[in-house]
Amino acid sequence: MMAVKPAPAVKKLVVLEEGVLISLANQPNFLKHFPFLKALKGMSSTKTSACCGAAKKANDARVKKLQQAKQTIGGMADDRKRLLKKLLNTKKARVSYKNGKKIVNHTF
Repeated sequence: MMAVKPAPAVKKLVVLEEGVLISLANQPNFLKHFPFLKALKGMSSTKTSACCGAAKKANDARVKKLQQAKQTIGGMADDRKRLLKKLLNTKKARVSYKNGKKIVNHTF
């Protein structure tokens, strides 16, 4: 007789911050459903620490890609947000991003 594994507990809230988004971008199941994450694939979860102009440009491009992904998530249709929550095994998800000079916190 095989032992039955209990289902993993559903999380109350997942915050979609940089490390989480980069991790999702490296998982084929998430890329299949959310192709905009491809822009983050292979990205490091840490900033470049060199102090030259090239490092600043690389960090600026990194921040821009992450902000675009967060804005895309915030603007997704409700059915896409439900799918994301289901794949994340969570009741709620939160994404924060800059919109102009204002920080937008979007919980769904």
